[in-house]
Amino acid sequence: MTAILALKVDRLRNIAHASLEPSRTLNFVHGANACGKTSVMEAIHLLGHGRSFRDARGRGLVQDGEHSLTVFARVEDEGGIVHSLGMERGRGGVALRVDGEASRSLQRLAECLPLQIIHPESHRLVEQGPQFRRRFLDWGVFHVEPGFYPAWRRFRRSMGQRNALLRASAGTAELEPWERELDEAAERLHRYREAYCEKLGTQVVAAAADLGIAGVTLRYSAGWRRASSLAELLRTNRARDRALGYTQAGPHRADLLLLCEEGRAAERISRGQQKLLVFALVLAQARLLAEERGIRPVLLVDDLAAELDRAFASRVLEQLRQEGRQVWITGTDPAALGADRPPQGAAVFHVERGAFSRVI
Repeated sequence: MTAILALKVDRLRNIAHASLEPSRTLNFVHGANACGKTSVMEAIHLLGHGRSFRDARGRGLVQDGEHSLTVFARVEDEGGIVHSLGMERGRGGVALRVDGEASRSLQRLAECLPLQIIHPESHRLVEQGPQFRRRFLDWGVFHVEPGFYPAWRRFRRSMGQRNALLRASAGTAELEPWERELDEAAERLHRYREAYCEKLGTQVVAAAADLGIAGVTLRYSAGWRRASSLAELLRTNRARDRALGYTQAGPHRADLLLLCEEGRAAERISRGQQKLLVFALVLAQARLLAEERGIRPVLLVDDLAAELDRAFASRVLEQLRQEGRQVWITGTDPAALGADRPPQGAAVFHVERGAFSRVI
């Protein structure tokens, strides 16, 4: 399994310096609110995704009075190879290092540290716009299908070129080559996503049942009417797209519809059940990745007890114990986390005012 063996954080929010040696299995981090629990999760997320899950722009990440932050980790991959990952972020931008060498590739970080996260705002995956579900979907396809990322980059480039030409009021001769390119890339993205969603749906049903949610199904929406090719729609929509200045139809409009008892899950289940459904989605995605590629990603669970009563939190914790991968869990109450009686091999950290100490 993928595991963080050592983590060092400097000058990130209220953490002046932290050096942690976590367990390969369960890691509990507890302390009062605003003491640094979420900040250490942010640090790990920066290494796995290149951005904060709290604010994509990274506002307020660097500690007050400082010019930059650094995060470093030693990470063991599925083959037992240990990688060193480093990030420095400041006014001059972002500098990455992988195994001692400078890198510009966030893709390389994601490959070395496959990472999932559940946090108090994760319910947006269920109840808000499709952009959250597309991000979730594409993370899974990226790790399962090696051809996805090149196809995604090809699509983004061709759509960007078409949008620029639309805004410049370009004619048919200039638009057609990029529309053909966009159509081919979109079809490839669609096939990858559709095949992935079919497999994921089976895993979601099982994971939801494990957490006590029945009747959950997934439905994938491509982002354009499949009765027509995207190329035909692009030609038909040129005038309207030109007036708007951007391409309307395509994979950037795709959605992963979450249904429960034949209706939208957001309209049929409570906020607490929504969080359980997010857990089911994340567990399903991890199980599929392990099945397809033999990869077990690190899981971050920030504020486990938020929106969950004690019984539901215990049910989730029991599932996490059975997953056989490294998990980081934060919360204010050690008992609600299960950190008062941690299983053998687990690590428990207490944090106060940005200072971490290992209790167990």
